[in-house]
Amino acid sequence: MHYAAPKGASPVLLQALDRHLAELKADTHSIYYESLRTWLEAAPAGNHLRWLPWAAAAAGSLLILALAIAGVLRQQVQRQTGELQRRSDQLQSEIAQREKAQAHLNQLAYFDGLTRLPNREGFSAELNQNLAAMQDTEERLALLFIDVDRLKNINDGLGHGAGDVLLQQIAIRLQSVLRAHDHLSRFRWR
Repeated sequence: MHYAAPKGASPVLLQALDRHLAELKADTHSIYYESLRTWLEAAPAGNHLRWLPWAAAAAGSLLILALAIAGVLRQQVQRQTGELQRRSDQLQSEIAQREKAQAHLNQLAYFDGLTRLPNREGFSAELNQNLAAMQDTEERLALLFIDVDRLKNINDGLGHGAGDVLLQQIAIRLQSVLRAHDHLSRFRWR
């Protein structure tokens, strides 16, 4: 046992403390040895790490929980990604169908179904475009109308199929002699 005394303590007091300490050390059954044994037995070497297994178990549990949550979140992300991809594909399909329908409507609106030539509306759009391009220039434009006489007689005598074939052949032959800047259309008289 050690003791501390302030600097400049009475030498008489210090000698009395030393003498009393020597008496306690001389008797092995004294309070000195009893308190020393109590302190040494109270803190064995391995007891100060009792919390370590609990801390490791808690850390392991937290790691397993975090991995489980990450797995669940990954699965949800994959499911949502698949759903978004399916919806994207569906939208792309709908867009393609609408574009196809729009192209079909444009075909019906601006082209003759029999000859595939531009109709009255297609002709009008082309003419307006050419006139706008020619504005403020010295260029000229010529229009030529060709009427197929007696088509009604062919339809009545040989059938509408024969009249249709005649119109298709006329369109093919006229297209074969067009120049790059020429335009051919078919008007149906109402």
